[in-house]
Amino acid sequence: RGEVAPLGLVLADVALERDREREERGVVEQGGGEDELVPGLHEREERGHRQRRAGEREHHPEEDLGRRGAVHHRRLLELQNGTYFHNHALHLFGACESPPWHGLRAWNAPAAWRDAYGPAAEGLVFFAEDAFGDQFAYRGTGGEVVGFGAELGRVEPFAPSFAAWMEEMIDRPAAVLPVHVLAEERDKGRPHVPGTQLFAYPPLFSPEARGGVSLGHVDAVEAMRFRGDLSRQIRDLP
Repeated sequence: RGEVAPLGLVLADVALERDREREERGVVEQGGGEDELVPGLHEREERGHRQRRAGEREHHPEEDLGRRGAVHHRRLLELQNGTYFHNHALHLFGACESPPWHGLRAWNAPAAWRDAYGPAAEGLVFFAEDAFGDQFAYRGTGGEVVGFGAELGRVEPFAPSFAAWMEEMIDRPAAVLPVHVLAEERDKGRPHVPGTQLFAYPPLFSPEARGGVSLGHVDAVEAMRFRGDLSRQIRDLP
């Protein structure tokens, strides 16, 4: 999946479309309702629910995108159902079943990679990542966006909402994304390949990294599992 449209244009389209819909309905948006993420997705989920035993409920990330952020996020997914921005420095996951490195549901499945981080990944819904595998996620039900450092599994506040997160991605991409690193990789004839992450050795957090690192392009799921296992070993050190 290549870069289809600049993130700024997508954000502008989301805002204009939202205002247009408000004018047509003649009402003001109110929170608390269930919104459909992408046309057709709700119907597929309903079929799946009917096939499960009565009383069972399956956890799906699409249902937990955060109330305040979900309006903008869902509209963005209707316009761009998962794609790369800033020449692959930012990867927005799609509301689709596969491939496992791209679909929201598959990427958030515990068995994919997040169980390798143990409790560090609990309570988070991951919806995007940078080229190094550092994740962006919703925490709680209020729409807060946090950053999740892939190497150490540390969670840090990032933005109060999805819209605010998007503005950061538009206004300061070079400050929050590895834009220049990917440009250097392209100049060396190593363009980013969808489904992979940049993998640094030695790890960027280590003292040895001060002397320089080697970069590889590694399968995204395998890279996250390796980092998760490493982060748990570091946390368990006396």
